[in-house]
Amino acid sequence: MSMKYIRTMYNVPAKRGGRVRFTRTDGVIEYGTITGISDAHLRVRLDGMKYSLYRAAKYEVINK
Repeated sequence: MSMKYIRTMYNVPAKRGGRVRFTRTDGVIEYGTITGISDAHLRVRLDGMKYSLYRAAKYEVINK
């Protein structure tokens, strides 16, 4: 998969270095930076973390 695939499939302006907002199931909002992809999912480094995470979750891309 590629970043272009994610942009096209999900109609989002996702790009490496882009900012995202992630709302956890408990309602807590976290922010992070897109570092790449894994299969058809974004890899995101949440603010304050040292490593990127792979989460099969919904992120809201907040930069255009």
